[in-house]
Amino acid sequence: SDWQEVIGGEIVKPEQGCGVISSGSSLYFSKAGKRQLVSWDLDTSWVDFVQFYIQIGGESASCNKPDSREEGVLLQYSNNGGIQWHLLAEMYFSDFSKPRFVYLELPAAAKTPCTRFRWWQPVFSGEDYDQWAVDDIIILSEKQKQIIPVINPTLPQNFYEKPAFDYPMNQMSVWLMLANEGMVKNETFCAATPSAMIFGKSDGDRFAVTRDLTLKPGYVLQFKLNIGCANQFSNTAPVLLQYSHDAGMSWFLVKEGCYPASAGKGCEGNSRELSEPTMYHAGDFEEWTRITIVIPRSLASSKTRFRWIQESSSQKNVPPFGLDGVYISEPCPSYCSGHGDCISGVCFCDLGYTAAQGTCVSNVPNHNEMF
Repeated sequence: SDWQEVIGGEIVKPEQGCGVISSGSSLYFSKAGKRQLVSWDLDTSWVDFVQFYIQIGGESASCNKPDSREEGVLLQYSNNGGIQWHLLAEMYFSDFSKPRFVYLELPAAAKTPCTRFRWWQPVFSGEDYDQWAVDDIIILSEKQKQIIPVINPTLPQNFYEKPAFDYPMNQMSVWLMLANEGMVKNETFCAATPSAMIFGKSDGDRFAVTRDLTLKPGYVLQFKLNIGCANQFSNTAPVLLQYSHDAGMSWFLVKEGCYPASAGKGCEGNSRELSEPTMYHAGDFEEWTRITIVIPRSLASSKTRFRWIQESSSQKNVPPFGLDGVYISEPCPSYCSGHGDCISGVCFCDLGYTAAQGTCVSNVPNHNEMF
């Protein structure tokens, strides 16, 4: 089992309990007696943070609001097998009536070879009152380059093999969380490749979130995108590429649009380079399309996590999208001329192209050169 104790709670489907907390199922606490979730003893010597999604009460009978502070949820830690507990955070009873993301840096006192965590609701009014639910709990150690699998967060189905990822500082998988990866039963993606991640389920929004990455200006973020193989342009439910500098509390487009008539946010700097925002619509990505983004200095100034997100919770019949070949790497000469993957500064050219002078050139000779 992933947990030492789950008391008063159980895993429920997205349509049960408090609904979707992060994506898909959640761990829902509603029973009488005691309500707590306790981890195994973990070596947290190198752990940097704990993060999770939580909802405490809401607007429904199966998730109703608590009415006093004691009915909130405490996150505590113990370094002596659960004899004494110390407070890490109080999730205030009235602040979590909708799902919220919580990110906590671990204090030095909680970094030991033998620390356990518990989420505990001290007081509640009885069975089926003051219910709460948690999802996607991640306790992450950056130094050891491993995710401690405390609870199975929504990670890629074959987490350690894909995507083909080159983050020069480490070879560990880049993904922190995925939501609604995979297709609904009996449906297949129109252009699946073995390494692609496909987002076709709709229990909440669809997203892929990277770990916090240390970037350098001029590094290249590269990926391939396909939105439902659709050739019909649609303004609804675009796929957004965003970044966060505060561990996922707030998110911004990697590039804001800069258009000829606009003095928009995306037009800063002297060059006033015209650019599209990092917002991708169905119809423009009928086939797998490579997108290359040069990391600007402002983005590389502090640790950055990226996410690709499609708001599929509020809309019906949103086309699935696929993500493949995600690389973050030092740049290649002329960015492989747009015809290859740039991995650790080396071009791996597409079919029909050959590596020459460090970049990718067509195998078909240029007409003009023949005469």
